[in-house]
Amino acid sequence: MRDVPTHQVEAWLYAYPVWQRQLQNLHTQLEELPDGGHRFRTVPSFGKGTVKDVTYERVAKRLEFEEVYIHPLEVHIQILENALLALTSEELRLVKCKYFERMNNALIWESLFISRRAFYRKRAHVLRKLFEALGGEGAPIWSQAWESVERMGHQSAW
Repeated sequence: MRDVPTHQVEAWLYAYPVWQRQLQNLHTQLEELPDGGHRFRTVPSFGKGTVKDVTYERVAKRLEFEEVYIHPLEVHIQILENALLALTSEELRLVKCKYFERMNNALIWESLFISRRAFYRKRAHVLRKLFEALGGEGAPIWSQAWESVERMGHQSAW
């Protein structure tokens, strides 16, 4: 068994609140995109030339927006939320303080009433537990293909 990639797990944990806000903002923006459903125009059958269908373009743009931006964020958030369910309440408090609220380490171990050494041991244990809950070594989220697709931002790795 190889070492737990703590930097990757921590990167996901640090990004989680940002992903939630991004997803919320993207849903708001999607609601504001014109859907074009009420813009159908009647065209006489004997007319010359063609009428450009803006409805199709708008629907295609909405679908692309959902597929490229919203769906990957939803997948990341769902995967991480499922992994967080594996933690105990004390471990979850540590994760919230350290990664979601970004508190100073000294403040965290004081608020949790643990020693400095116990804090670092517990942190390592939580990261190992989350790594396993995220799928362990064989999970596709740690593969190069997932990372390259994630960087490109085009579509989900599934």
